[in-house]
Amino acid sequence: MRLTSTAAALVLAFTSSVLAAPGSFHERRQDNNQAPPADALSVTQKLLLAPLAVDRFKILTKPEDFKFNLTPDDIPEGQGGSVKLANRASFPALVGTGASLAVGRIAPCGINTFHVHPRSAELQLVIEGSLVTEMVPENGAEPIRNTVNKFEVTPFYQGSIHHQWNPTCSDAFFVAALPNEDPGTGQLVNNIFKLDQNALLDTLDNRFDSAISGDLIEKIKQNLPQSVVQGVRACNAKCKPQAPENTEPSK
Repeated sequence: MRLTSTAAALVLAFTSSVLAAPGSFHERRQDNNQAPPADALSVTQKLLLAPLAVDRFKILTKPEDFKFNLTPDDIPEGQGGSVKLANRASFPALVGTGASLAVGRIAPCGINTFHVHPRSAELQLVIEGSLVTEMVPENGAEPIRNTVNKFEVTPFYQGSIHHQWNPTCSDAFFVAALPNEDPGTGQLVNNIFKLDQNALLDTLDNRFDSAISGDLIEKIKQNLPQSVVQGVRACNAKCKPQAPENTEPSK
């Protein structure tokens, strides 16, 4: 089909008016999808959105942006230990490294309870004291149990169930390297008891001869520790003996 000069002029005029019209569909769509103001973004978010890796050094401009204090925290009253983690949220300079690092302090007889890291393996180095470690990598694998002494290393595979226990009467310290900027942690027992109670009851009933009551499940849930806890009665008896009873005969 051929356009006459008049028709062509009309088409061009219409096209020009659409492209030049204020508030066109394309412009409105772009306005609706505008990124939030830069001030509303965290440093980590800005680093993740940087077009090039070199642009991150225009965001992290101070030498102190590239160091992080991992001095272990004091152990809270009534807790069995503490863990301090440098990941991309707490230490933004880790964006692009694919790594994070943790330092743990476990009190005498303290337990870092059963947990998993959903996005990372872990390489743990004991730097003071000793730790008893256990891991189950997956179904069909036997539990792996070790006593890991000062300057010894043990791995925990991604997604494996593992825990650490300090069997000594002195604080134990460890460093954990994790090849993910956001390794994640899931406390196993706590998270299991967040699931549907009926499914949990059925699972436990199939494991034990006697039925497990819902009241017992609730009691267990209310008393679950959050992370690092005191444990192992024999260790506590050794490290924190009770004052001897007064055996002096009464007068």
